[in-house]
Amino acid sequence: MFFVFGLLLQLAVIGGIVFVIANAIRGRSDRAQSGAGGAISIRRLFQYALLLTALVVAAFGVGGILGRIISDADARRSSELAGPLALAVVGVPVFWFLGRWIWQQVQTDPLERDSLGWSLYINVVLLGSLLTAVSTAFAIADKIIGDSRYDGNAVAAFLVATAIWAGHWLAWRRVTPSVFGDFHIMAGATIGLGSMAGGTGFIIGSAIDKAFVQAGGVDAAGFFGEDLAMAVVTIGIGMVVWSWHWLYNGLAAERTTLWHAYVILVGILGGLVAAVTGGAIALFLLLQWIFGDPGASSAAIHFQDASPAFAASILGVASWFYHKTVLGFDRGQQRTDIDRVYDYLVSGVALTTVAGALTTLIVAVLSVFGTDDVVSDGGSDVNIVITAVTLLIVGAPLWSIAWHRAQQALSTNQQAESSSSARRIYLFAVFGIGGAIAFGALTRLVFVLFEAVLGERSGGTLLDDLQIPFALIATTGAVAAYHWSVYRAERHVEEPITWRNVTLVWPGGNISEIEERSHVHISTVQRLDTPETQPVDAIVAAINETEGTQLLVVVSPDRVDAIPVVSPGLDLIDLVR
Repeated sequence: MFFVFGLLLQLAVIGGIVFVIANAIRGRSDRAQSGAGGAISIRRLFQYALLLTALVVAAFGVGGILGRIISDADARRSSELAGPLALAVVGVPVFWFLGRWIWQQVQTDPLERDSLGWSLYINVVLLGSLLTAVSTAFAIADKIIGDSRYDGNAVAAFLVATAIWAGHWLAWRRVTPSVFGDFHIMAGATIGLGSMAGGTGFIIGSAIDKAFVQAGGVDAAGFFGEDLAMAVVTIGIGMVVWSWHWLYNGLAAERTTLWHAYVILVGILGGLVAAVTGGAIALFLLLQWIFGDPGASSAAIHFQDASPAFAASILGVASWFYHKTVLGFDRGQQRTDIDRVYDYLVSGVALTTVAGALTTLIVAVLSVFGTDDVVSDGGSDVNIVITAVTLLIVGAPLWSIAWHRAQQALSTNQQAESSSSARRIYLFAVFGIGGAIAFGALTRLVFVLFEAVLGERSGGTLLDDLQIPFALIATTGAVAAYHWSVYRAERHVEEPITWRNVTLVWPGGNISEIEERSHVHISTVQRLDTPETQPVDAIVAAINETEGTQLLVVVSPDRVDAIPVVSPGLDLIDLVR
């Protein structure tokens, strides 16, 4: 009884402190920091941090009590309830009362609703509870599949995390933050996609492994039984998470920056990297078996290593193709920034592969003159060449297609393409990353040379240690030189001619020559008080010598006045009068 009274007293003290501090600070800097997505104040930092802390304490307390209730008799008998009970008694009331107070503010105060504090809190809770629910679901499934029994604590954690997620999801739907409101949607879609890909990749790889094992004369009945069951569960959990976050909510959502970040970086770039990596490994193993030194006595043993690579390649292509389709851009229409980002991402991944191929090929050539045992063996030399050829086969066509599209767009609309952020970032990234690699390689090369000069290295060892730095410098130098030539050529693209608007007040005449020579669009107002006019040369000179995007040009018998006009709504006729 005294224990419960003490907890309630602590709760009252905490509540009083929260109330006093919040009301003391509330009227100060918070209202001054107005605006959509209004910045975060000290009061908001404190109240949302306290709310999150109370939620975590309450979740641990309720989860601990629930876990002991649904566990078997031995677990209940050997456990202590003091800790979970204390956490629940303190955390639940604090979270309830503080949460209700904040929820009223969020619903009634636009500044609170658009604050960064509300956005951070709701995203952290939704994402954290989702991760907890998914991880505990895996733990429950693994326990049931392995031991045919369940873990009461894991089940309780899953139920509590799911309840927290559901409650905050409803709150998010009622009051969606204006700042990063869709962050947890895209993060959840990423978690679900990764889970599905992992489970599917394991099943595909296991099926290939089973086929090779059977081809080797080994009975593969029951092969990977429990692991395959767990993979199916992984796919199921990932499918639920991905379907809810992406198919139901994200696919039709507003195309925000985070939406494009998920589709392009996670779906397209992630799938592309997986496809290129997996395809390169599988192709290397095939070429190594045919032309190189496989190091295995049978094809069944050698190609077992290809199963995960082949699975990654299949899944990567599927993710790449699906998310590219989701973007929905049409090559026949006007080129957009999304088209450019896609092309330069593909080009960047492929260029990295090609650069790796060139580096490997240079190392293979230099290894002929070296003495390292790793490359002195003939079979190993062949494998190095096969690695370079594999990377070239995978990367060169991909880079050629993507870069050709970008260069074709440049020739069609030079100014738009060369000034686009995607192309600038791509070119500067090539210079920057290549320069960093070359700098590191040059440092290593100079270090090795100084060691040789000081007599700390032999001739054969020197050649072995110079192979990779020299290959990196040569490759990055060639790549940077090519892209630098492209960049220099773009800098000489002529600036587009700016056509200005001119209202010409004169007795009349042919305006086509004036428009052509001055690069202006002319609207005329006929002047009736004099039939005399100035020569075309004088009018053109007056227009070209006067700055301004809109001009009023008044032609008098003795002079030409060009007047810049700054207001687009100005009635030029009234100005003349």
